[in-house]
Parts: sequence; C-alpha cells; structure tokens
Amino acid sequence: MSYLSILSPFYSIFNPTTSRSNRFSLSLSLLLVSLCLSSPTLSWSTDLDALSRNSEVIIFGKVLVNQCCWAETSMNIITHTKFLVEKNVKGRIRPGDTVTIETWGGCINGMKQVRTHSPVLNKGDYALLFLNSGPKGIYNVYREKEGMIPFSAQGEDRVSQDGKKLSNLISDVNLVLEK
Repeated sequence: MSYLSILSPFYSIFNPTTSRSNRFSLSLSLLLVSLCLSSPTLSWSTDLDALSRNSEVIIFGKVLVNQCCWAETSMNIITHTKFLVEKNVKGRIRPGDTVTIETWGGCINGMKQVRTHSPVLNKGDYALLFLNSGPKGIYNVYREKEGMIPFSAQGEDRVSQDGKKLSNLISDVNLVLEK
C-alpha cells in the first residue's frame, strides 16, 4: 500500500473538482474511521491494580443460570446471574457459595437489549470477577467489562482468553493487595 493511496481521501476532500456532497461524505467517513480507531473498546486493557484495590470482592467461578427482568426505574432490561464461587481472592464469600450478579442488558420475550460495556455472563462460563455490593445483596461487576476476565472451562489451571493462567493472575492480584 502506497502513501498516495492512504492520502487519496484527504486529497479528494480538498480537491476543488470534488462535489460538495462527496466532500461531506468523505469527511464524515474519515471522522467515523478516526473515532473507531480511537475507541477504548478496540484496545481494552485491564488495570489490575485499580480493579484489585477498588473492588470489595474478587472471586473465580462458574455461571449457573441467568434470569432477565425489567429494571424497576427504567425501560431497561437487567440480568440477574447466579454464580457459583470456586475460589475466593478477596472478600467474605467462600468457595461453594452462590452469589447473584446484576448486569445491564438481556433478552425478554425475544426483545434483546445490549449495553456495549456491560459484561455478558452466559450459562457455563468461567470468569474471575471483580465485584462491588449493590442493593439487596446483589453484586455489580466493578468497571463493567473490565471487571470480568473470562477463562476456559478446561483443566485445573484454567487459561484466560489472552493466555494468562488463573493461578498467575490470582498471584498478581494478591501481590497488589499486599502492598
């Protein structure tokens, strides 16, 4: 790919022979591309220090079941997830306990609602979760998607989607908490 092909849209915008509507379309396209490239969702990084320090509870476990309902104060769908705790890293929840986690979005009678940065916990998924308590003993994922690290369901020492071992990640969290 040559520099000329990269710069040709810019040239078209400033070219006096380009029609006004084409200039507008090209400008809008370039703006949208630049916004997409600068979007935080494309380069998602986890700040393990902040997650570890600022969450009340850090647990690893498995999603048992989801139940979607309408939010009491708005026309939004929320999902209550029952989560079986296998390992406790921080907080008073013990292995074997079941906790309820509330996330935004879900599906009711074929109507689906998605919130871009909200974590999605599907039945059977394994995850390391960074949680804060909400009302009525229900937990919320701290920093939404960033507070959920999904893991494979295979083996004693599970591996995250980006190749990190669960035992190493828990060790890193413990080092942060000891500071």
